[in-house]
Amino acid sequence: MEQVTLSKKKDPPRLKIYKVKLGKKGQLTVPKKIRDVYKLKEKDTFILTLVSEGELLIKKSVEKRPVDHLFEFIDSLPPIDWDKAWEEMLEDRKKEHR
Repeated sequence: MEQVTLSKKKDPPRLKIYKVKLGKKGQLTVPKKIRDVYKLKEKDTFILTLVSEGELLIKKSVEKRPVDHLFEFIDSLPPIDWDKAWEEMLEDRKKEHR
């Protein structure tokens, strides 16, 4: 494992790049230091994103909370014309009180 440090400053966190090899079965080994710092364990899942030609971004996948599913559902609904909805509600109220 080869480590490359891009900054000599100690105050801001240094960007560290690790060189890893792809194994026979297509597996990448995350260096132990990184596994320990980020508490990565066997069976954790990751999202692999192709950023540009030859550049990949690997992010740990996080489980969604129930509220995340709710927000996704709300976002999937068609947009609401609130002015029209308000007018329809007022019309319904007028009809009820006639």
